Amino acid sequence: MALSASSFRCSSSSSSSSSSSSSSPTPPSKSSSASSSSGFPKEPLPIVAGVSALLLGAAGCYWYSQSDFSNSQLNQNNDSDPNSDHDSNVSGPNGNSSPHGVGVELDFPLEQVELQLRAAECSVHFAMPQGVVSGFHVNAFQANRSMEDARREVVLPADPYEGITSSALFGVYDGHGGARTANFLAEELFDYIAYAKSLFAVLLSHSASSEAEHTANENHESSATQVAPAADHGARTDAVVSDDDNDQDTSPQGIIPYCLKHAFLQADDIYLQRAAITHQYRSGFCGACAVVAYIQDRYAYVANAGDCRAVVGRYSEKDEGTHKVWTAIPVSKIHRADIKEERQRLRAEHPNEDDVDALRRVKGMLEPTRAFGDGIYKSHFWNDLVPDPSKRFQEPYTPPYITAQPDVQIHEISGNDRFMILASDGLWDFVSPTKAVRIVTRAMEAAQKDPDAPFNAATELIRYVMQKRGAALLGDYSSQSSSSDEKIAAVMQIPHGTRRLVMDDITATVIWLDRSNLDEATEMQRFHAHLNVPKPASQQEVETILQEARAQKQTVEKNGATGSSC
Repeated sequence: MALSASSFRCSSSSSSSSSSSSSSPTPPSKSSSASSSSGFPKEPLPIVAGVSALLLGAAGCYWYSQSDFSNSQLNQNNDSDPNSDHDSNVSGPNGNSSPHGVGVELDFPLEQVELQLRAAECSVHFAMPQGVVSGFHVNAFQANRSMEDARREVVLPADPYEGITSSALFGVYDGHGGARTANFLAEELFDYIAYAKSLFAVLLSHSASSEAEHTANENHESSATQVAPAADHGARTDAVVSDDDNDQDTSPQGIIPYCLKHAFLQADDIYLQRAAITHQYRSGFCGACAVVAYIQDRYAYVANAGDCRAVVGRYSEKDEGTHKVWTAIPVSKIHRADIKEERQRLRAEHPNEDDVDALRRVKGMLEPTRAFGDGIYKSHFWNDLVPDPSKRFQEPYTPPYITAQPDVQIHEISGNDRFMILASDGLWDFVSPTKAVRIVTRAMEAAQKDPDAPFNAATELIRYVMQKRGAALLGDYSSQSSSSDEKIAAVMQIPHGTRRLVMDDITATVIWLDRSNLDEATEMQRFHAHLNVPKPASQQEVETILQEARAQKQTVEKNGATGSSC
């Protein structure tokens, strides 16, 4: 019995919602029909519709649409220690407490503060938890002239009859220079992950049959076709077969990280190709950072390229359970030019370029050292397309400087892990991982005391940043004479675009985790208990049921009776 696909849409204050199709990725074709929010023609994808079926399975899936949230200019706030427990400075990007001076006058209706703060929030809780995921909260807030963050969530329920366990994908995409790259990732990156998984399964199956054939024939040397991780940027899916790599880890801990890495690289490769073929050159100049969490069974596989982050909130009990201590567990690595290791890598790869990390930015301009898009940092082709020759990179110029290759971390979800936070750097510029976990836990405690009050942990994270920035605008650091709504109103009254001088776009996703969902009983047992659907205990019982059905059918045909039975 398979679960039918269900669709859900979270409310959004953005201009439009992108397609949530699960079609498979292919190189772009020149024919086009409708346009997508990424700016590209939305061409049909010719690969068979079932190419994503290995990931999605016969169980169907719950789709939660991404909102066209995105992040524009890169925040200029340098933070050389990405895992610091101290909040970042409250000063603006130019180092001043406020671009408007201290003590701005409020001209924003306070009764609108909560409505606008919650306009894009979405809270989802499952009656039957999907694996370790029991629900999630999302929200976003716009600072740029147009929202340049994006996000997407997909939950895939279990199907015991197909041997499929539940899994979930969550993504936050932080654009810069425009929203097109982030919107593309929200629309299509999960499809590339599905495609990579399906291709890996096909190659693995071919490898197994090939190995068996060679083993049976003693006159031939055994050599099974295996999948090797793509070494170079832009490596294509159909070019990752290697006869030399016979040690590929075929466990989920080996397959999923490979698929995530390959999907990131292929998506970036095709994004830039499509921008060139369709002459959407502005799309090629845009870029985006990304963090994706793939949660299956008791593991979270977190792929990150750029300066988005993922943090797990874990608690430990002290004093015989009377006191809980919360710990922030970073599960992603930051890639920015103000990080010492990244600067050393850039200098080693481009030894003759003194400006490769000038101003702690790539070529003195770009802050993240890993990102999608950003064609001028990856090839001469895009640099030559810059309309003004004086603004092109001059020699020495030896691209690529950045890559979309993600860092993938595998986190085993413990019994004390309660949630995971994914967010764009608009949050992390002003909130440390420890502080973010503290904000969520305090929101949880408040919700327990007042169950009827609205509760969305992602909203509380954004609220904190806006209060902090509003305090800077009002010059209210210590007296706390201004109310929470007044501080937020001080930010909201600034028009989009100008607001970017105060803060960046923020997108936050809080994933609720509960390891006991797996520890107390197997997922398949819970599935059947929930649906009250008995499962045949053995193959012999299956054959017995089939024989009875055939006998009943023959009796009906013999008697000439017609009818239907359940």
